[in-house]
Amino acid sequence: MRGKDDVFENWEDCEDMQAIKQAIHMRINPKIPVLPLQYSPAFDLIIDEGKSLTWLANTSKQAKPYFKKLLRQWQDIGSAIQALLSNSS
Repeated sequence: MRGKDDVFENWEDCEDMQAIKQAIHMRINPKIPVLPLQYSPAFDLIIDEGKSLTWLANTSKQAKPYFKKLLRQWQDIGSAIQALLSNSS
């Protein structure tokens, strides 16, 4: 993924993320929230072995920051869904 000067902390700053967001907002609906979720082979572990991101983050010291980042992204998506559901009722 590319970002400002090819270094970024926030996925919202990523050029690819901005391009996807712009395409969705221009072609579908500008009110649709677009949130980043980095692809990870960890999703295969979650599905195939029934493991959670929290469990994965706690099993390896080296991978912990990576899984914590994925977990934060996943939680942000869950929060956005909850907000949409709250606003629609």
